[in-house]
Amino acid sequence: MRNHSLLAWRGLFLREVRENKAQLIYTPAIFLFLGLLLLAEIASAVFPDIEARSLIIDQFFTGLESMDISSFAPLFTTASGPYLFVMMLTAMIYLSKSLYADRRDQSYLFWQSMPVSDTKTVLSKVVIALFVIPLFYFAALLLALALVLIVIVAYAMMLGVELAGISELISLLISGALYTFLSSMLGMFWLLPVVGWILLFSAFAPRAPLLWAIAVAFLLNLVERVFIGSNTIESWINSRSNPWQYLAFGVEDLLLRLTSYEMLFGFLIAAVLILGAVGMRRFSD
Repeated sequence: MRNHSLLAWRGLFLREVRENKAQLIYTPAIFLFLGLLLLAEIASAVFPDIEARSLIIDQFFTGLESMDISSFAPLFTTASGPYLFVMMLTAMIYLSKSLYADRRDQSYLFWQSMPVSDTKTVLSKVVIALFVIPLFYFAALLLALALVLIVIVAYAMMLGVELAGISELISLLISGALYTFLSSMLGMFWLLPVVGWILLFSAFAPRAPLLWAIAVAFLLNLVERVFIGSNTIESWINSRSNPWQYLAFGVEDLLLRLTSYEMLFGFLIAAVLILGAVGMRRFSD
């Protein structure tokens, strides 16, 4: 029985990856590749002279020897805004299409014939958004940083610069990537109520579920402000969209945020919304 359940989960995850390659694999790769091209263009524009580049690279490697990596690496987290924004946008678009696509192409009829419950189907999409998408983006980030390291080292050797702080540079890149990955995971947990909200509309909206989710949230906020005179929904939305709520600067910081009252309350709201999505999927089917 246990092996059967594991095979069912494996089938659900493989299905999601195969049917959403563009969002899960190609999007992070293309985004980071374009980011590398932009960085190269900026570096060429700022330092057009070869002698200036040689001097900057030499000073950079020399400075790395005396640098405290643990205190400097969190700066990567602060600068990772575009990366986190694109990753979260990818997750929201994926979620909005996930249950809606099943109804549009009527593939849910196939899954109803299989020993897979609606609860497992919905939860598999939550797991993809919370864990798999951040992992794919992290893998693409590691690949991009490896390319950056190779290019910097090769260019420094071509200019005859001594690679004094190469080990520190590797540590800096790895630490920065890990801080960014922790922030992406924390951000997805922080946005779990948004995940549930979008899944709810993906389960029953006749078309454009993401627009429905945004429009209804805006309408509820407007009704609250006009008829009740409060701004609870607006404050909630502002809190969940504030990146400083989920940027991680260390493991202790990550644990504190995960166990905070706001995070746990968000888990409760998300559970209700995800259960609603399961119910709406059964009703829509």
